[in-house]
Amino acid sequence: MPTLPIICESFRAIGLAIPEIERRKVPQKTTAKHKPTVQGGLIKNRNCRLWRLQSSIVESSASLQQLQQQQQQRQRHLQEACLAINDSWSEPWMFIVSHKLRLVFCMVGKSACTSWVRMLLQLTGNAAAQQVAASDRAAVHRMFYYYLDLMSFQNATQLTSGPLKDYYKFMFVREPLERLVSAYRDKMFRVKDYFYVRQYIISQFRRHPSTR
Repeated sequence: MPTLPIICESFRAIGLAIPEIERRKVPQKTTAKHKPTVQGGLIKNRNCRLWRLQSSIVESSASLQQLQQQQQQRQRHLQEACLAINDSWSEPWMFIVSHKLRLVFCMVGKSACTSWVRMLLQLTGNAAAQQVAASDRAAVHRMFYYYLDLMSFQNATQLTSGPLKDYYKFMFVREPLERLVSAYRDKMFRVKDYFYVRQYIISQFRRHPSTR
């Protein structure tokens, strides 16, 4: 639990200097119950304004600790799952590699892929690439590989050896059912080429499909 010195450091971190707090004069008629009672480095008086701020910081600290534990648990699960399979992939996977930024981005469709391609195009500093980033997403996916290196790998070992060894590698995933629904809405309602596929899916899985 954060102590009073840590709370003071939190003030400084958000740009609220401690002297500013000290300059706020307490009225002369303030009763003792409104004065901060410090015990073990923590404010114990619930009527003190600093106690409420302290409580907020304590809650934020607890939430952050819970989030860290959740992330560590996910990382352990990911490591265990990766160790359970061999190093070779069934088919090559596509990655965006930026030698300028020294990073490798694993492309996973319907997981903010287009947004991150736009971001990487902007980070190139190339005016033409930035113009593509501002275009519609069809143009982004049609043109991005002119400005970003698109590479495929057969296994994870290739990503951890050679010039890519020290590159920052990242990817984003998404809840599977949300990703499936997003893909269906995207392809079946936005892309005309998938119209007949949509009709076929409806006819196979909807109980009383419309003849329209």
